[in-house]
Amino acid sequence: HEMLLILCTCCPAASHRLRSPWSILLRSFQISLETKYNSDLHHFRRQGVAILMVEPRLDRDVGMLDFRHADALIRAAYEQTIAAFAKPGIAAPAVV
Repeated sequence: HEMLLILCTCCPAASHRLRSPWSILLRSFQISLETKYNSDLHHFRRQGVAILMVEPRLDRDVGMLDFRHADALIRAAYEQTIAAFAKPGIAAPAVV
């Protein structure tokens, strides 16, 4: 079994202080997403699933609910996925 996992927590942690309850809530939600993906990753690896993980990154601080950069994230994920499949020993998964 093989799995392609594309993480959606793609921006570095904010370098500024969290000043409002809303910003604290959003950061907490982001941490919970990261924890969930890490938990899923370990769960499936323990079951012997080969996982190719792509984690698109942007250099700028983009808020979790700021969708203005979705095209850049999709492009980064696509390019990183294609590059990962181009590495020796990694085969692209069959499309079912």
